Amino acid sequence: MAQGSLIVEINANGVPFVDVFGLGEQAGVCGYGYVPGTTSFFGRRTKQIGDHEKDVAIGYEFSFGCKAWLNADGIPTNYVRVTCAVPVDGLPVVA
Repeated sequence: MAQGSLIVEINANGVPFVDVFGLGEQAGVCGYGYVPGTTSFFGRRTKQIGDHEKDVAIGYEFSFGCKAWLNADGIPTNYVRVTCAVPVDGLPVVA
């Protein structure tokens, strides 16, 4: 086998396995936070000067995060993971 060869897990018919991850409503929640030292909810503008004021970078600092939604039992909900075989055009099929 040559270095860099693609190795794919297949079933008895030569069809590769894939994992499908489906998300439902409210599977994840996102939120924005507060940046200390600002008066705005949206964050703050930043400016960095270097090399005797020849290099100037202007940016924006804000707080953001995502997390899986948990039900009352503390278990993540609203998603499903399914492993299935999906035929791919161009790959050989064992008859």
